[in-house]
Amino acid sequence: MNYLGLYAQLYILGVYGIGLLILVYLLESATFNRLLELIKALATPITLIIVARNINQEFEKRKRKEDIEREERQSKEDNKRQEELLKRQSEESQENRRQEALRQYLQQMTQLLTTSQLAEAKHEEPVTRAAQALTVTLIRQLDNARIAQVSSFLVSSGLASKEKENPSILRNADLSFADLSKADIKSVNLNGAILTGANLTGANLTGANLTGANLTGAILTGAILNGAILNGAIFNGANLNGANLDGAILTGANLTGANPTGAILTGAILTCTILRGADLTDSILNDADLTGSILRGADFTGAILTGAYLTDANLTDANLNGAIDLKVEQVKKARNWSKAKYSEEFRKELGWQ
Repeated sequence: MNYLGLYAQLYILGVYGIGLLILVYLLESATFNRLLELIKALATPITLIIVARNINQEFEKRKRKEDIEREERQSKEDNKRQEELLKRQSEESQENRRQEALRQYLQQMTQLLTTSQLAEAKHEEPVTRAAQALTVTLIRQLDNARIAQVSSFLVSSGLASKEKENPSILRNADLSFADLSKADIKSVNLNGAILTGANLTGANLTGANLTGANLTGAILTGAILNGAILNGAIFNGANLNGANLDGAILTGANLTGANPTGAILTGAILTCTILRGADLTDSILNDADLTGSILRGADFTGAILTGAYLTDANLTDANLNGAIDLKVEQVKKARNWSKAKYSEEFRKELGWQ
């Protein structure tokens, strides 16, 4: 209850009552001048009372506003805490589901290895197909850390090792658009796997076998493919920006329209590889073997070609303007080298005016 306002109102009534009595008295016995003096005497306290009432009303208004704002802030904080709690619970629940799925998978696969001779089974046998289905389904559910555990299990058990005589259980596996970013899947056998649109950003595929794999539109930004076997693999429109393919084997691979900008291809074998329209800007191709490759319309601006082999490579419309450490003898071993684009300085080295 607002006692200040109540007291002020009682005071006003009291003053008005007293003033009324005095006014009646003066009207009966005094002059008009005395009446004016009385009015002046009452004006000051009445004004103060009105001001006090206005101040009190403003105080109450501000207090109500502050109370509303405080309640709103409290509500927002409560909602935020609730959202964070639900998020943590969801993440914990997801972690538990993933861990349980991994546990069940390893249990099932171990049983198939011991009771169904999975390690010796051919690719077309039902047990192998069942194992592949289990593996692909699980990989799509897991995070990169647990995918690495699955990969390690498959390689160590001989189910997806590139040295294994029998085909990998991941042969021709459909992992299109799978999220394998930052996953450690080195040395795994993904022969013929379908990885179209897959996210392999920062993935470690060192020594992996991706022969004939389809990586059309895949994202391999910063991926590690050192020594990987990529013969006949399809990388049409793939993003290989900053990928490390040091020593990788890409014989017959198709990189039409791919983006290996800044990629490391030192010592890579790219014989008969199709790089039509590929963006090799700032890539490192030291000692890379591009013998017989199709480089029509490829962009080598800023690319380092120290010791690269261009024998019989097709350089039609290739942009070699700004290529680093390119030698005349390298270029003249290629086919259609005269149809490529060069800097003015290099044109002079070629004897062109």
